[in-house]
Amino acid sequence: MSHQASLELEIAVRMALGKNAGRGALLVASADYIDIGFGFAALTGAVAPYYVNATPEEQTEISEFLQRYTDLNGGRSKDHAELIQQAARELDDLIRKLKR
Repeated sequence: MSHQASLELEIAVRMALGKNAGRGALLVASADYIDIGFGFAALTGAVAPYYVNATPEEQTEISEFLQRYTDLNGGRSKDHAELIQQAARELDDLIRKLKR
């Protein structure tokens, strides 16, 4: 179950980064990377390009999103599968909103 959750987050991060993301950026999207405790890094990498060009209100929303998932910083996926799945869903919603 935990690797499945990491795969869900990997897909959400890859979708957020888009086709033109460099290989280095896509490294943080790896489910294996997320499995060993770098889910928060994956989320941060996914929203960083949007944060740079966001309005102050959007930057606040992005910051609040990240604050909800600080437990994924160093937390193994087997201990946080539900939180990882929630983060993947919320990331999808946030990116959809920011792209409008």
